[in-house]
Amino acid sequence: MAKRASKKSPSGSSHRFVLVAEAGFDPSQLEFLAEDGLSLELVNGRAEMVIATVAPSAATSTAEAAWEWLIARVGPTVSVLPIEEDSSGGYPTGQIGVRFDKSHTVSDLKKLAKRLDLEFLGKNEYVPEQATFRIAKRKSVWMPGVMKALESPELGVQKAWPESIRQFKRGSDSDDRGA
Repeated sequence: MAKRASKKSPSGSSHRFVLVAEAGFDPSQLEFLAEDGLSLELVNGRAEMVIATVAPSAATSTAEAAWEWLIARVGPTVSVLPIEEDSSGGYPTGQIGVRFDKSHTVSDLKKLAKRLDLEFLGKNEYVPEQATFRIAKRKSVWMPGVMKALESPELGVQKAWPESIRQFKRGSDSDDRGA
């Protein structure tokens, strides 16, 4: 499993996460989280993707502490992915695109996936050096730690990026964060 790096949030700011579940997930199963002071919002009306905002407390003073606290409450069937505040406004899907310096066999990519607690989804049909992975099902993996592990020179990674989607309001070109 990838090593986790602690990331402090600015004092008093909330920690935001995307909760990703299997298709057909009923988000009302998460309503109990409101009792813990969390706000919940569907991403683009998709029941399997919910934005959870965790207010900081002594137990959730860092993004990683809030992530672990949230994992303990939602259980193993929902992945908890941190939203990076410096991102372009997209919400992580749990998938990661990776471009290697050379093409690798499917077998090698599956071994790498297992080592990093990921699931290999496939190679790009047009760019054989590129592959897609996702956070292993029913697991919550600290995404910044996975991204850092992928930066290892021994892996021959040219670039890795968390795949994301943007949320738009009806009749507006701006996303829900006011960008």
